[in-house]
Amino acid sequence: MRCLFFTALQGNDDWTVTCTSSNVCSVRGSTVDISCTFKYPEKQHDLSTTVLETLWFTEEDRNQTPVDLLSDADYTGRVESSCGEISCIGSSCNRKCTLSIRDLRQSDSAVYNFRFKTNQPGGEHTANPGVALSVTDLQVKVSPQGNNANLKCDSMCANPTIIWYNNGEYLAQGKPSWVDISSEASYSCAVEGYEPIMALCLKYSSGIQGNSCNRVSYPTRTMCVLQGTSVDISCTYSHPSNQPLKYKYWFKWRANQEPSDLQSDSGYEGRAEYPVEETGHSTLTITDLRHTDSAEYRFTFETTKRKWKGSLHGTTLTVTGLRVEVTPVATVTEGQRVTLTCITSCPLADKPSYIWYQNNGSVTGSENPENQLVLDPVGPQHAGSYSCSVRNYPHLRSPEETLTVQCTMNAPKTPSVSVSPSGEIAEGSSVTLSCSSDANPAANYTWFKEHEDSVGESGQNYTITNITPELGGHYYCQAHNAIGRHNSTLLFINVTDKSSSLTTVAVGTVAVLLVTILLIFLWMRRKRASRKACGQRGRPDTGEEALPDPVYDNVSDLTNRLAPAAERQPIDEQDDLHYAAIDVSRSENQEVPCSSVGSPVRSHQTEQVLYSLANFKRPNAPPSLHVSCDHAFHQLNLCVLFILNEMCLFFTALQGNDDWTVTCTSSNVCSLRGSTVDISCTFKYPEKQHDLSTTVLETLWFTKEDRNQTPVDLLSDADYTGRVESSCGEISCIGSSCNRKCTLSIRDLRQSDSAVYNFRFKTNQPGGEHTANPGVALSVTDLQVKVSPRGNWARNLECDSMCANPTYIWYKNGEYLAQIRSYWDYINSINSYSCAVEGYERLHSPSPYPTSSMFFHSHHISAV
Repeated sequence: MRCLFFTALQGNDDWTVTCTSSNVCSVRGSTVDISCTFKYPEKQHDLSTTVLETLWFTEEDRNQTPVDLLSDADYTGRVESSCGEISCIGSSCNRKCTLSIRDLRQSDSAVYNFRFKTNQPGGEHTANPGVALSVTDLQVKVSPQGNNANLKCDSMCANPTIIWYNNGEYLAQGKPSWVDISSEASYSCAVEGYEPIMALCLKYSSGIQGNSCNRVSYPTRTMCVLQGTSVDISCTYSHPSNQPLKYKYWFKWRANQEPSDLQSDSGYEGRAEYPVEETGHSTLTITDLRHTDSAEYRFTFETTKRKWKGSLHGTTLTVTGLRVEVTPVATVTEGQRVTLTCITSCPLADKPSYIWYQNNGSVTGSENPENQLVLDPVGPQHAGSYSCSVRNYPHLRSPEETLTVQCTMNAPKTPSVSVSPSGEIAEGSSVTLSCSSDANPAANYTWFKEHEDSVGESGQNYTITNITPELGGHYYCQAHNAIGRHNSTLLFINVTDKSSSLTTVAVGTVAVLLVTILLIFLWMRRKRASRKACGQRGRPDTGEEALPDPVYDNVSDLTNRLAPAAERQPIDEQDDLHYAAIDVSRSENQEVPCSSVGSPVRSHQTEQVLYSLANFKRPNAPPSLHVSCDHAFHQLNLCVLFILNEMCLFFTALQGNDDWTVTCTSSNVCSLRGSTVDISCTFKYPEKQHDLSTTVLETLWFTKEDRNQTPVDLLSDADYTGRVESSCGEISCIGSSCNRKCTLSIRDLRQSDSAVYNFRFKTNQPGGEHTANPGVALSVTDLQVKVSPRGNWARNLECDSMCANPTYIWYKNGEYLAQIRSYWDYINSINSYSCAVEGYERLHSPSPYPTSSMFFHSHHISAV
């Protein structure tokens, strides 16, 4: 506990709020700026500091929550808050914020407080003391001396610079002013920098002071009005009753120009008017306001003896339009938070309500006093054109701003390909290949022919006109966008030439004739043999018996039986060699061939072997070997053929094993519920095999298979929607071997995510589909707090998880306590405790002692 105390002391200087002055004095009707600078540590408890909120206030509500001045009705349209850039030096950052109040009133006299809030535990700080603002009026004190008088302009503010005016025209600058009071004149004063704010004037006529003097005052110094509407600008004026008015009018003040009546200005024709019959006050009305109407408007008059010069400031009018601003940008991805703000160049009076429109239709429930429309989360239905208007002026809308919402971006999935027409394609006809793939942004397509570069065609469809047999073969397409690319499977186009039909007829005819001749020949031969057998009946046995004609269904089975016992292989491990037809003729002195490898075949008679089709098949073997022969073989040694074939297949299989691998960084991963985990696997494959360059067609992650034992891609699994991403790095090839690393990221982990995650990749090679074995076992765990007694009231709290030896952090009432696995304290009813793992400080464990569910007993504490 002592360590925490000194840590707190050490941090006091890191959190400060300093204001430029604790006391500010200003003149009623003027504008005042109040500034404070706050300081905070850039990082604390290994957590980077983020400023969440800044606000100014003078009072709190019933719950002692500060009332933001920006939402205080007494300051509507008169107050603004702004903050400068953040400046960091060493480990400390600071920022300056300024509050501006316009058109000051005496009711604005108060203590103004500044507060800022951060993401750090207890990171909320308020200026102490605040800034005391005093709003004062100007007062004139007169000391007559003969034909002259000493006029003194006074205020509560310390030593301002005073400016004097005579009949509204600049007279002198100084603290007291000596004036000639023998002639008739009107005098007034103002503070330098606040010339529009004047003290009550005094009139002297032949040395006699009076209150009926020439004077013009404006109740409102600044006005902000919406373009297209109208405005009323008013003033009050006075003059001696014994001096009738000669004229009066409003004018638009322009530097170094003589004033002219606004009603005679061509730019205001039919839009500006003021009643001439009014006495003591005048109101200027301007309709159909335009941006060019933004200016300062003043009132002037002339009596039979004096003219009001009108050199004092009048009312400044700002005409503003509406504009929509989209934050963060006008093109966003679904799921983001989007804020649309209806912006004016100045704050409109009376804090109006705003109405929002999407695609020219009003947005339901959008009318509110705030000038913002928040879309969180934004979706495709929010895309469109937005505009805004002020209530009571729905016809005066802002220009439209377009919001574009992009769906979650993803690389193309495995493209599907098709051909039209299907089947055999006749030479000279046209064929169209089509390719499609789901992707965002939409995929572009490029076509390739196997073992060749791009065919030079791009697009979803590829049409070949006047096709020839040379253009037949295997084709595939590649779908690609800014996120990634994917190749389709191979599509075979079989092109038959024009002579193929004639050849087929000719071959068929010849085949029929050969079969007919062969059948006749066999019939005649069997008939002769049967006659010979009949002629030998009753004769003594010659001692030789003709062997039956052997017909083998499985030749490898034959060689297996003839091999020594030690060399025989199990029946289920043998290659299956199937013949469609085998015809063997042998002499009577026939020997069984192949007693050992390489032994000759002896025969007294020519042996004829006709092969129609041979097909080697073995489970889990390399690609099948197809042999087609139509030749006569003499004294063929079958054993040598089969043994060499077996050795060739065996060594081919051995050679490829190391070239195809999938290696994952870890077979077991443990992570906290609510956190994010990355699982990575690297796969390796030969750059070329069987003279075919290897192309990776697909990569995917899965935890389960469907009924057809097809892996279910996690990216399309509804349980992981919006929480999972898959990415692969660049392909790296060294020598004849290539490898590539792929990573699966899962956000917002749930306990149901605990599973074995498998990675599979598929290539264009025969049998080129491989899966990581074993996969990666992910365990998702919660934090648990184990409680054990330590005396009567103390308790030992131990933070635990299934993950191996993380660094734990303890919190008390949400504030940092210590970095340790177990912690003990004297438990009471007002404190709650929780722990977290370093790096996942936002994922706190449940409190073992929630304050609302404690039961105290004399010797123990239990929580329910």
